[in-house]
Amino acid sequence: MLLARLTAGGCIDKHNDGYGSHRLVHKIQVPLLTNEKARMFVQPDWKHLEEGRACELNSLVIHGAEN
Repeated sequence: MLLARLTAGGCIDKHNDGYGSHRLVHKIQVPLLTNEKARMFVQPDWKHLEEGRACELNSLVIHGAEN
């Protein structure tokens, strides 16, 4: 398990996890707190994740986030 905090104005650059990641291992994103400006990029779209709602992410595709 990994917990990450994206501070106000913070950004996680678009990337893919690439080498060392297994094609069958996906990440589960669950925003504990959010706001209307927070959004996540999962190729090819930006989306707002709802607070407390799980979203599965294939980490081999391009993804990133901004707050």
